[in-house]
Amino acid sequence: MKRKIQSAGRFSPAFLLKRCDLHPSLRISALVLMVVLLPSLKLNHLLFLGATLVVMLLYFRISRFFVMIRRMRWLFLSIFLIYAYTTPGQYLIGFPLEVAPTSEGLHAGLLQISRIALVIAGVVVLMATSTREVLMVGIYSIIKPLSLIGISPERFTARLYLTLQYIETSEFKSKNEKSAWQQMLKLNFYSHEKALTDEMIRLDFPKIGFFDAICIAGLVLLICVYW
Repeated sequence: MKRKIQSAGRFSPAFLLKRCDLHPSLRISALVLMVVLLPSLKLNHLLFLGATLVVMLLYFRISRFFVMIRRMRWLFLSIFLIYAYTTPGQYLIGFPLEVAPTSEGLHAGLLQISRIALVIAGVVVLMATSTREVLMVGIYSIIKPLSLIGISPERFTARLYLTLQYIETSEFKSKNEKSAWQQMLKLNFYSHEKALTDEMIRLDFPKIGFFDAICIAGLVLLICVYW
């Protein structure tokens, strides 16, 4: 049974995948490497990374990022205040001593908020430019070496795929069901339907191309420089 390809994040059309031909495992590896290296990046490097992600957000027309940032505004405010008033340093001139934040704290708070925003932007870009099947291909390719120690990458990938599918189905039903008894009836219907039908998960593994090899060399270079 063929399945329609859907966006992994469900907020951007899947045709955007055609604009991003990077191997799925490299997309995920690049995001993980960015998260790992963020604490060691300097301010100018963070600005360059932020500008790159902003260009990608605008190019792929991803508005979900700004929605997520707006929802996290209170978290960002809490982080900013905690760093501003708990980091030792020189108090800002012009504020009463009892309520004066430190300049080092303000700088550290803004830096931490910027790092969190960059991580969110990276995740949003990955989800918007990758279908659910593509993400499964990338995860499977990354964890495939674990088969040498007895861990089955096929079983892990299949369970993760079904988990994402269940979350998507649950969200869809919760938005469209109007009463508790309708929800119960539909839940029973879906459960019986899943019990009677078997689903085959088919993943297409692309080959490593020339551009992928260049990206691998770039990731290795970044690891050697910042690790």
